[in-house]
Amino acid sequence: MNNNKINIGTLIHGTLRDEDLLQAFSDELARINKTRFSEVTKANAHLFSESANLTAAQIVEELGEYVTDVINDLMYALNEYAPPHTYFGAIEGDGSDFGFWPDGEPFELCDTTDTITPTRLANEAEWIDNDCGVIVNINDHGNVTVMKLQPDREVIWSAV
Repeated sequence: MNNNKINIGTLIHGTLRDEDLLQAFSDELARINKTRFSEVTKANAHLFSESANLTAAQIVEELGEYVTDVINDLMYALNEYAPPHTYFGAIEGDGSDFGFWPDGEPFELCDTTDTITPTRLANEAEWIDNDCGVIVNINDHGNVTVMKLQPDREVIWSAV
């Protein structure tokens, strides 16, 4: 899994139309991992078999009541690629803003954490999340940076 391909923030906003969500989620999963996208479409092959050359709106019409299941499968697959301490879905407070978002869980409550002594800045704190193999840094302005534990603290994602 390559989390470097993941962009934290909005993927699609302001719509709950099935054809828009289907298109956006399909495109994103195919961009992140074509093999995983193929697995999802194969799992729903009976739904996609006759719709290969159709637009998203036409596919939605063909899928009928099954479109929600396909969209949920795509969301589940995208969530598999969420970097540590993030999720894929709608952001809290706006059910039409889908993307990869910080999960909001307090970093201090990770299953296995060690607090690192605050660094140069008086209010900066770091936690080692051994379960995820990451270091979480929160600076004096509240900005969050999640880095790989090994080898060189490579940044996985950050939020200002």
